[in-house]
Amino acid sequence: PAQGVGPGKFWARPAPPAPDCCPPGPSAGARPLRPLQAPSAGSPPLPPPPVEELLGSSGAQTDMPRRAGMQVACAVTGFLASPVVGQYLHSEKYVDRDFFTKWDFFNIDDPSHGHVSYVDYPTAVSFNLVGANDDEVFMSADTNSMVQPGGEGRKSLRLQSVKTYNSGLFIIHVKHVPTGCGVWPAFWLYGEGPGAQWPAWGEYDIIEGVNKANIVRTALHTSAGCDQSGVVPGQDFSSVFTQGMSKAADNCDIKADGQYKNQGCSQDGPPGSIGDELNTAGGGTWAGEWDPIGKRIRTWFWPDGTEPLDIVAKIPDPDGWGKPYSFFSLEDWACPTSHFQNMRMVFSLDLGGDLAESHFQKSCPDLASRMSCADLIQYHPEELKQAFWSIKALDVYQWRPLPPPGAEFDASTATPTTEAPLSFAQVGATAGAGGSAGLPPGADLSSPAALRHEAMDRSLPAPTVPPEMSKVSISDRDRPSFGFMQARGDTSIPPFVARAAAWMGSAIAGATALVLLLVIIRVASGSRQSESDRQVVMHLNDSDSCSSCRTQSGLD
Repeated sequence: PAQGVGPGKFWARPAPPAPDCCPPGPSAGARPLRPLQAPSAGSPPLPPPPVEELLGSSGAQTDMPRRAGMQVACAVTGFLASPVVGQYLHSEKYVDRDFFTKWDFFNIDDPSHGHVSYVDYPTAVSFNLVGANDDEVFMSADTNSMVQPGGEGRKSLRLQSVKTYNSGLFIIHVKHVPTGCGVWPAFWLYGEGPGAQWPAWGEYDIIEGVNKANIVRTALHTSAGCDQSGVVPGQDFSSVFTQGMSKAADNCDIKADGQYKNQGCSQDGPPGSIGDELNTAGGGTWAGEWDPIGKRIRTWFWPDGTEPLDIVAKIPDPDGWGKPYSFFSLEDWACPTSHFQNMRMVFSLDLGGDLAESHFQKSCPDLASRMSCADLIQYHPEELKQAFWSIKALDVYQWRPLPPPGAEFDASTATPTTEAPLSFAQVGATAGAGGSAGLPPGADLSSPAALRHEAMDRSLPAPTVPPEMSKVSISDRDRPSFGFMQARGDTSIPPFVARAAAWMGSAIAGATALVLLLVIIRVASGSRQSESDRQVVMHLNDSDSCSSCRTQSGLD
């Protein structure tokens, strides 16, 4: 699939096959062409084949222009239907000091019925639940406070990206995933908008697990009409479908028969892809490809330090990564691409809730014998010390065909906030609590505590959800947006190389079209060849004096 264009790699996206328009060979009754043979050493040169053999029988002679025209037309069709050369280009880098300006803080009631109170940005800062620098992002539930009986749930986080997507390659490197009894972390995408309530625009869970699970679950959730029963475990993907109530969970419809409510189509990840085992090993990297052009959703996982080099170099080539552990088809017969639209990325750190509580007895039998999941979350913060995210990288790539000469890559439309920066003193006053002192330059950031305090050493932008709108639905807010030009330097391909490659591709395409046009003209003119010309050609075959033939016929 790789096309050698310049120092960077450009990948060929599959395209529909050309129509079956090309005849396989000479028509019935025509004499087949003699194969070309090289003369053996010392033997005289082979005589030219008779012209009749080239033209075939009389019937084949009259059919030759038509057949040649069909071959040319088929070549043109094949050229137009050939794979489009392009590459995944780096669109967004999320992990940096401004991480939290790119996300909305969801702070309304938990739709999954967890024992949590999702907080806004100022509250998260005042309780030291968030921190960010250029190399790492920290997000945590409140693991210190006692929750008052009858009050709100334990403070935690759910962030939704400001930007929405309709395709993309999402690569995330996680150092620590939240884990523990009663803990339900997830990194996922979902679509929702006016007149399109969940799951009308779909959901794609890249990372999800509950309690002490050490195998990640990757799933799709849709309305009716998305069935993956034609996808074959071990052939299309390396793992298996998760088990439903009475069958494999291979139907993405949240109301599918034989599956649990809202289960969707779910596939298991490899061992050690979540939980304590992952965290002890230093984390890992997931790549989720949502590809409506190739009509597929694929997911890969690598333990920390084993990622492909093209990911490290930020020129990812999913087709070179081997079989994914998760694969869902978006072909029309399985799950039309219209099931997934305008999706946001989401980080959620739920505590309890529908999924975690349903597995609490099985996953945590010792604790379950002494308390309920709700009691654990409310009264035992010491059991929740591992309920935090530590994220080393989150990058989004968009597949783009090779642009025309001189064109710049437009990553797509961004919708950043225009609110003014807010200092931590202001944040503390707004949230009713003061900020902590920051660490001095060069301080150790190896521990989660140091990481979350490091953010206090500077001013951060204002919360994306202002306090006076803290209970307003995100979809009800108006946010100005504008397009921006993404620097091509982010793609690891020098601009002049990409432009030169694009110019060369256009030039080759133009030259090819010109040659095909000349061939068509030549074939058309050959069909009107006069009988006298045919006799001259026949005479050429028998003549001993080629030069005299040229003189007599006026041909050169």
